[in-house]
Amino acid sequence: LLLQQCSYRGLATRYRLERALELLKTGTVAAKQISEQAGFSDVNAFRRAFKSWTGKTVREYLVDR
Repeated sequence: LLLQQCSYRGLATRYRLERALELLKTGTVAAKQISEQAGFSDVNAFRRAFKSWTGKTVREYLVDR
């Protein structure tokens, strides 16, 4: 990890974002389910993190897709 200038936290965050985006692309999974499958303790934490990552709410992201 050190050679790649990554941290465990950074890798986990990237996985969570990639997993969430993958699930959102299917268009059939609710935000609550996405939050659980991406490893969040609750849907509100997921929504805050998603907006922090993308600059958009989940709804905005889906509309812009």
